[in-house]
Amino acid sequence: MITILSVRRPVASPSLSDKADQKKYEDLVNELFNGKRKVIGNYNFNEIVDVLGIPPDFEVHDSSVNVAWIHRSIKNGHIYFVSNQIKEPVNVECIFRVKNGNAAEIWKPETGEIKKTSYSFSKDNRVMLKLHFQPEEAYFVVFREMGNTLGDSYVSINKAGGRAERRILPLPELKIKSAQFGIFKIKLKNLVDVTQTIRGKVKNNGLSVLSQNHLGGDSAPGNPKTLWVEYRQEGKTLNAFAPVNKWIEIAPSEKRLEILRAMYGILPADLNDIPQYDSIDISNKVKRLVKNGQLKFKPIDILKDEIRDELPRQVKISYLADGEEGVIVADLNELVHLPFEAWRSLHPFPELKYREGKQYVMVWESGQYELEKGNGSSYKVRIDNVPEEKAVNGDWQVYFPGVTNIGKPVVFNDLYSYTSNKDENIKYFSGTASYNKEIYIPDESFSEGLVIWLDLGRVECIAEITLNGKRLETLWKEPYRINITDFVTPGMNKLSVDVTNLLVNRLIGDEQYPENNKFNWNTITQYPAWLDDSSLKPESPRQTFSVVKLWQQDDRLIESGLLGPVVLKYSKLIAVD
Repeated sequence: MITILSVRRPVASPSLSDKADQKKYEDLVNELFNGKRKVIGNYNFNEIVDVLGIPPDFEVHDSSVNVAWIHRSIKNGHIYFVSNQIKEPVNVECIFRVKNGNAAEIWKPETGEIKKTSYSFSKDNRVMLKLHFQPEEAYFVVFREMGNTLGDSYVSINKAGGRAERRILPLPELKIKSAQFGIFKIKLKNLVDVTQTIRGKVKNNGLSVLSQNHLGGDSAPGNPKTLWVEYRQEGKTLNAFAPVNKWIEIAPSEKRLEILRAMYGILPADLNDIPQYDSIDISNKVKRLVKNGQLKFKPIDILKDEIRDELPRQVKISYLADGEEGVIVADLNELVHLPFEAWRSLHPFPELKYREGKQYVMVWESGQYELEKGNGSSYKVRIDNVPEEKAVNGDWQVYFPGVTNIGKPVVFNDLYSYTSNKDENIKYFSGTASYNKEIYIPDESFSEGLVIWLDLGRVECIAEITLNGKRLETLWKEPYRINITDFVTPGMNKLSVDVTNLLVNRLIGDEQYPENNKFNWNTITQYPAWLDDSSLKPESPRQTFSVVKLWQQDDRLIESGLLGPVVLKYSKLIAVD
């Protein structure tokens, strides 16, 4: 029997050339819809596959985890690309709609590493894999139709009594200042909300802005678009419009200019169809969640009674974490993740590894562990003598090119952001600074099976590590952690960490000084002569040159540098039968 999926019964061919064959067309429709074929209509896609009894292609049952995925079938196999969407390490069971008899591999695009892995089966005979993700990590899971070459291997490992985790620093003091539910960003088809962007371009109660895609992207490719700005001045609410490549000009004034709404794209015939910003207070609801330790949630789960219509709405949460202000804006089905610095408070999860046909476990703390096979049987093992992690304390010698004299570093007694430094050359520094110190590795760290790791904690943004004169890896994302076992010796070891940050702070720093060039608002009007002849370049404390001003002198600086905490971690690798 053939199954036909249809939203509704078709009434006519869309082709004008088929008018003469309308009777033949109707006969075919009657044959399909009135015959022995199964027709499913008036369902959305999820309902259709449910009616057909087709299980999901990929599934994660842990609602606190958000894993994005895509699946591609290839000859004799399947490729899944899976991506952890949260800034937290997770250990999650994933279910794949793949038949038995496939060998499973994990392909790491960052390093090119390919490792085999074992799996078990769900009740409906889909493959279940226990996957370990670092914060925002992504990789490929590849299934090959070549038989499960690992046989009856272990498929998961857990620390007895729960996940292997231990806080090494207290969680930040978290205080919810306010929480609202409403419309904070207008979402309509073929339109993009550019209100915040336009508000940032107001100067002296005036506005000069060019209508172009740079405001918020191309919301309607191939179609003419318009910039609409609704504003209030002198008690009047007014509108300004500009097609693509035209300007909206509102002359500077002594009267306050307030931008109410601004949209870019294909405007509706009636501007009243564009919703107003509105909100209701939900602070108490969110504060109760935090009090109960629930720092991850989906707004839809706590706001079902407050949803009044089908307009796209969001939650906006303002908070203080260790005195630092922050704001989160999330859609109803988006996972809200209040800050708790997971990367510095959790041990890595225990892992199963394969080497030369043998299966190993790698753990990060002593204790009892439970290993499980695909058939459901389990085995417990006690692993001891995993050293406690050790903080790398003491002074750092930091060299800033162009700031510190050659051979004369700045001494950092502890680790902090450049933006906290009183020296403006360091506060606004952009480039590569070199952190140097000696670290002590005790003899007992070199016991059989132990692996020594250097964990830099938080880095803004890129770190290049050199140990005892040998350049190691470049680390550009969390976790900023590297295996240093083969590059250190018992006793003192010379460590150098070159940290490169973004250019933003230098651009903001240069805005503290007078401008040497002519600008019309934020765009240069005439290129300086010194671009052709460097001898004409005037003396100036400015260190950068840009034809467009993207940053202002009072913009917030971005934290930069090696922020830590820097620790030595230890893991233990042992073979299992």
